[in-house]
Amino acid sequence: RWRRVQFPRAYWEEVKAVAAETGLDPYLILAVARQESFFRAHVVSPAGATGVMQLMPGTAQWLASVEPAVSSEHAGHLTYPANSLRLGAYYLMRMVERSNGNLLYALASYNAGPGNVSKWQKRLPHAPPEVFLEAMPFTETRHFVKRVLGNYGAYHSLYSGRGAME
Repeated sequence: RWRRVQFPRAYWEEVKAVAAETGLDPYLILAVARQESFFRAHVVSPAGATGVMQLMPGTAQWLASVEPAVSSEHAGHLTYPANSLRLGAYYLMRMVERSNGNLLYALASYNAGPGNVSKWQKRLPHAPPEVFLEAMPFTETRHFVKRVLGNYGAYHSLYSGRGAME
């Protein structure tokens, strides 16, 4: 029970809905949200990232301009959990697609930006995942990826196979 308190299925109905729309695993969305804000809607980082999924307002506006399922109304209210989850999930979906399904690259892109990850990939084109992860020059991004992957594993170990989508 204590582990489920540490790894809640916060905003579960919204997470399931946007996971179905994006094709993402709902536990991956929860893993990112847990790491980014521990599900606190009004958190704003020193850099200006806002909401449950900690999106930069500029990224949110860009996403609203290119993603039909995201509106400028969503982007304008990042402290609303449903909006932040929608924007974060669609942005993560785009990072997963851009990374050809490679979760390590997608999570690094979510945190550091896809341009940085592209540069790192060019520098280490054939590096095994563990080498690439440790070679990323941004300490924050290395920690983010490791923690999200740990969260993701914890969510699956706690909830998969026991009414995972309930």
